[in-house]
Amino acid sequence: MGKLQLRFTRNRCYATLKGRTDVSVYRVLAKDSSSVAIVTASQLPGVSGRRGVDVRISHLHFEEGRYWVHVGNGKFREFFKRVGRTTSRR
Repeated sequence: MGKLQLRFTRNRCYATLKGRTDVSVYRVLAKDSSSVAIVTASQLPGVSGRRGVDVRISHLHFEEGRYWVHVGNGKFREFFKRVGRTTSRR
């Protein structure tokens, strides 16, 4: 538990688990005062071209010092805590 680390830049999400990092490009679709909806696209291993692109819409819900997303069939949530900003804001 608590092994997955996500790092967001302006248009990419870096997911690191057990020393392996996967990168997904994302775009913000909508946002309100407590959440954001994003669409991500990542290349599936071993599948080339457009057929190998996995596109997903995710809804991130923000709470005090953490955020959560629905996982699986939507009955469960996965929570992430904010560790801190690693780069300066420009």
